[in-house]
Amino acid sequence: MIPKGFSMIHISSILDDLKQYIGSNLITYERYNVPYEEIETRKDIRFARIALYEQTDSVTDQVNDYRANLSLVSFAIDVSVIRAYRGDNDTRGEEPLLNLRDIIVEWSKQVDVPTLTNEYILAFGYNTSANIIRNDKFVSRTITFDAVKDLHKPQAPLETFTETFDETFD
Repeated sequence: MIPKGFSMIHISSILDDLKQYIGSNLITYERYNVPYEEIETRKDIRFARIALYEQTDSVTDQVNDYRANLSLVSFAIDVSVIRAYRGDNDTRGEEPLLNLRDIIVEWSKQVDVPTLTNEYILAFGYNTSANIIRNDKFVSRTITFDAVKDLHKPQAPLETFTETFDETFD
């Protein structure tokens, strides 16, 4: 068993807040990246899939002999909507995808990520939206956010790591 750090706990908290903000039970919410080609084969997605995950993390501030203090983290939200149209009718593909992007951007302007993460993530804001990808079943895009993470705080509870590590290798 791998010890549980705080990163997935924070991703879950942020995603739960987004889920509550959107308020739709037709959307599948996940905490991991899946290639768009793999989503094409899924049958469990009723209308859309929203997935939040961490992309990159780079130290921006160091203290006390170059120990990491703050980092710039890039988060991504993949949005995929079932493409149920033919020809030029965008109301069942691009339109709901763009509507979800707009809702997510509005959510990002009001969400209190520092409070949700106990101030492990100090700032969180919208950065970019990637090109729309059109596959047979879904139309998708990735929305990215920049965040500042406090690496000075413990990233995992030491006692949990020690107990889990010991259990795994005993």
